[in-house]
Amino acid sequence: MISWFNMGNTRKRSGIDSRPLGVSVPVTTSHYLSSLTTPLWSGRLFVCMHNAIQRAYKQAFIVSLLLISTSAHAVAPGTPINNSASASYAVSGVPGYTATSNTDSITTTVAYTPATVAFYQYNSVSPTVTTVLPIDSSYANGSAAGPLVAMGNPTYPNPGVGPTPIDVTNPVPLAPATNYHQGEPIFIYLTDSNRNIDINARDTVQVTLTVAATGDVEVIEFVETGINTGIFIGYIQSAASATTQYDGTLSVVENSSISVSYVDTYDATDTASALALVDPFGIVFNSATGTPIDGATVRIVDAATGLDAAVYGDDGISTYPASVVTGTSAVDSSANVYTFPAGGYRFPLMAPGTYRFEVTPPAGYSTPSAVSIATIQATTPGAPFALDVNASYGNDFILNAGPPLNVDIPADPSGTGLFLTIAASKTKVSIGEFVRYNLTLTNNDNVAISVATIINNTLPRGLKFIEGSAHLDQISVGDPVITADGKSLAFAIGDMAPLATINLSYVAGVDAEADDVKLTNTAQASNAAAQQSNIASVDVTLEKELLNTHSHVLGRIMSGNCAAEPAKNGFVDMRLQSDVYGEALQYTINITGTTVPANGLKLAIRTPDEIEIYKESIQITGAEPAQPVMENGVIM
Repeated sequence: MISWFNMGNTRKRSGIDSRPLGVSVPVTTSHYLSSLTTPLWSGRLFVCMHNAIQRAYKQAFIVSLLLISTSAHAVAPGTPINNSASASYAVSGVPGYTATSNTDSITTTVAYTPATVAFYQYNSVSPTVTTVLPIDSSYANGSAAGPLVAMGNPTYPNPGVGPTPIDVTNPVPLAPATNYHQGEPIFIYLTDSNRNIDINARDTVQVTLTVAATGDVEVIEFVETGINTGIFIGYIQSAASATTQYDGTLSVVENSSISVSYVDTYDATDTASALALVDPFGIVFNSATGTPIDGATVRIVDAATGLDAAVYGDDGISTYPASVVTGTSAVDSSANVYTFPAGGYRFPLMAPGTYRFEVTPPAGYSTPSAVSIATIQATTPGAPFALDVNASYGNDFILNAGPPLNVDIPADPSGTGLFLTIAASKTKVSIGEFVRYNLTLTNNDNVAISVATIINNTLPRGLKFIEGSAHLDQISVGDPVITADGKSLAFAIGDMAPLATINLSYVAGVDAEADDVKLTNTAQASNAAAQQSNIASVDVTLEKELLNTHSHVLGRIMSGNCAAEPAKNGFVDMRLQSDVYGEALQYTINITGTTVPANGLKLAIRTPDEIEIYKESIQITGAEPAQPVMENGVIM
């Protein structure tokens, strides 16, 4: 509201008591949101005259009002907007009277709002968002600071056709994405209302995309989906190409991750980020242990015909086999090789449709799994897995346009037979060190007893079984039957009840014969019914320390009598030997020295803090000595 009131000195004119009119603009608020234009002012005019004059003169009183303010278009945050007013008036028909108000200043600010960012992809079959205005994207060329260069139209890998352009000047159908195929455009969907600075124009934002596996970093700028929406959509092309940072192409590889991050330039505490995968591998895994299973044949078929599905390689043109073996590799028609990780498989590109997996697991497993998704995700080590109630369990499933296949398949240990796992207490060892192996064997038969069960264990070169270290279900047991070369161990487990599980552990030492970088320990169980378990294995890496394979002997050659000299007075020769007995270490010290009096020898032993000495176990040549004295970690 703008009001005027009488102010100033009075003056006489033709017998009329007249006063100049004052004008003021009250400050109703100090700030206005930057997303609003300057408000249109309105006000009321209050004219106060001396009562006597009003009674004496009934002449018309005319006032004209002029409001002065800054222009009404949107301005950036932090911009002051000044408003003032002036009034001109006439008294008794005599014009020429004016008054000017004070100036009121308001400053635009930002009403901060939280931002969100998400990945989207081109989806012409079942979109959830369709753009209306052209999608304008630019990338920072050469560095994060730019300059900015406009993006061209992106392309998507069309199965059987190859890269196909997307015209972003026309409406583009999009859907949320968690997985991408290399060669797809990456669409970014960002919301941040306070970045809607200008209600009369499409504002811009910037985000940063990174791919850790390739080292690529890209910065892109894109615009609002429309005027005054606060929603921004942009894109960048992905490619399986050599990495060049800040070149407008996001370099990706299979099974890699893309991250996008955003920071509001007006509020550094307002950040948003998201993560997506590129061409993830599916995994066939043990539903009980989560262990990847190699050797499973995975075939994908057209659900309508039961025939092999049409599968294409990464280029979208080369044909790719519809049947692969987990943990191996595949080759497409252009001789491109696709290598799978442990338990892994992959079908790069297929047209939308209805398909079904047919899985033939190796011996000792069965599919489809009888274990529910909820149970696997809650109890199986390695969870969560990419499980689908249809695709992961041998049922027909629908493949939509856009995302690549990302389906894990659980396999159950066979209902009959033996299942064995092996684990090592260390992943890296050196010569002279020890490693404990833990073997878990389960009789999966819910009816039959596994009679006379044996675990046959083959040690690699350089590993030796430590006598007395075997434990069955944490109880010390006798040593296994060991072959002459010390490599093959046969542990007699005995009878196992239906669904029973046993745990076997033992210690092996690493000796100087170990020369392979990878030391693989393998084991397999069998029983009197000629049933055999799976072959279980575990690797440890050999690290060769300084001087453990080569060293130099330094000395001198003397000319003279080579006869042994008599022992010098007080000369003592000592030798320390250690042996492992289960969880205990036994140290033996041999001392020789013919000139040392029997009652004049004192021995001080300093042990590491991690070792606890059993005083009662100390003996000298078979006899128990007086109790030793322990001071500051030294035994005397």
